Formats: sequence, structure tokens, C-alpha cells
Amino acid sequence: NKPSVRRSSNRMKQLFILALTIILSACAATGPLYNEHQANVRTLDNITSRVYFYRNSRFVSKALDAEIYLNGNKVGECANNTYFFVETKAGETIFNVENTAAPGSHTIKKKLEGGQEYYYEIIVNESYVNTGMILGLIGQGAYVANNNNVSGWIFKEVRQAQATRLLRNKVFSLNGE
Repeated sequence: NKPSVRRSSNRMKQLFILALTIILSACAATGPLYNEHQANVRTLDNITSRVYFYRNSRFVSKALDAEIYLNGNKVGECANNTYFFVETKAGETIFNVENTAAPGSHTIKKKLEGGQEYYYEIIVNESYVNTGMILGLIGQGAYVANNNNVSGWIFKEVRQAQATRLLRNKVFSLNGE
């Protein structure tokens, strides 16, 4: 009787691993890598700025997209290990990033110069995540209320040299999907 129970247990483990692999693969973005895509990107003029948004691969937040807004208009969603960019008129710009599954956002203002590129990593707000793990959704709601409406994602401006090094293994996606 024990060998059949052991085989059944091993079979269940194999099925679980297979199911987990399929689920995680479904969350993976597909598309050209940064170096492949950049060969087709046009040169900027003096009145337009280009802003890159990217996320590093991370297991904890893999299934959650970060919604990106410029001046109140949604420009895309940034999924795990992807990047995308937008071109916008130079000048004062308001960026927002929101969590697709929870309240709150992170907002920054930046004066964009024409002909320039800007790079923003979308990072997980560890305090927000830890509050949720300890206190649940009500705790996260309280965190958002007590921290200027900041949610699970934060913008981090990155220098071009560092960003392009990090972008090499990212997948281009117009809408982060």
C-alpha cells in the first residue's frame, strides 16, 4: 500500500509543478528585447522627449501590472520584466503609477527637455507590501491613507547608462502585456 501512496504523492507534486509552470509562463511577456527593438526607434526632435518605463523581474509582484499615466492620461501598463516608452511634448509633466489591484498611486512632477530621454524604473514599495502581509488589505488601505496616497509602485529615476544596461534583458511591450 505504501508504494502506491508514494507514487500518488509524487504524481501530485509533478502535477503541481507543471500547473505552476504553466501559470507563471502565462504571465511572461513576449516581444523583442531592448537591443532588437532600439534599432527601429527614431531620433528625437527638439520639442519631443522620450520617457522609458521598465520593471525588473520579480516573483512577488509578477502577476500585477503597474498602470502608468502622463498628465492624467493612461499611456500603458508595465508588466514584470518589460519596458515601454512614450514620446511626449517637452515641458512640465506629471507622472502617476498605480497598482491595478489596490488603491493609491505614486506621483512625481518633472520638467522634460526637448530631445532628451528619461528612464524610470517601477519598483515595489516594500513598506506597502509588508503592511499588507502583516495587516492585510485594511492595513494597506491605512498605509495609503497615511502616506500621501502612495501605493505598491514607486517611480525611481535612473541614469541613462545604468538604465540601458538594465534594459538589455527586458522585453518591449507597447502596453506591458
